[in-house]
Amino acid sequence: MKKIDTKTIKQIMKEQKITEYYYTIGEDSKEMPVVGVYHKNDWDHGYDGNSGFLGTRRSFYQDFFEMINFLREFLNETKCSKCIIAPFKRYKYFEYNDETCDIYVELKGKLNENNIRINSQAGLEISLKDDFSVLEAFVEGAFRGISLGCLYFSEINVLLTPTHHFEMPFWTYEADKYAQIIKQIANSCDNICFYQEETGDGSEMCQGDGSVDTQAD
Repeated sequence: MKKIDTKTIKQIMKEQKITEYYYTIGEDSKEMPVVGVYHKNDWDHGYDGNSGFLGTRRSFYQDFFEMINFLREFLNETKCSKCIIAPFKRYKYFEYNDETCDIYVELKGKLNENNIRINSQAGLEISLKDDFSVLEAFVEGAFRGISLGCLYFSEINVLLTPTHHFEMPFWTYEADKYAQIIKQIANSCDNICFYQEETGDGSEMCQGDGSVDTQAD
């Protein structure tokens, strides 16, 4: 595990054309292509939330590890060995600061250990073999609506931005290539749904069964 300074992160963003995602303004703005998955249980901020799927804490972690196992299979399939965790275009590490929240304290501790401030855009490079638990923690933090850390897999130039809607969007300029891998893995899971951006504004999503769904945040 090692720190990647802000200058290097910005250089990666420029060289790999990591542009705005989710919301863009103006007719000339462009989003990176996206494919992704979400869990059938409509969690919103995890078991800490008060909307969406209101399951138990045990249910949350059961669903959480389904998503993590999906991600692990994707990384094995694409032979990724490392990951850079950083805010990228989200600009900061946390949605809000809460010293009473266990996952906030855990993630802040990881940043402190590597001399990364919570309002920094510096990154943390991890070995997926040795430090996969760190990746898990940042995904958990995102699903619970507190972490804004993104996961960049430099070996395949894919940016993963997990959300508090129990969603894993994969932003990549090779969306068609990775869509097949993501869809195949998702279709082997009982509770994980595949989608692919169809319209460019992110409103229409193609399900694993080929149907089209309209989602709004």
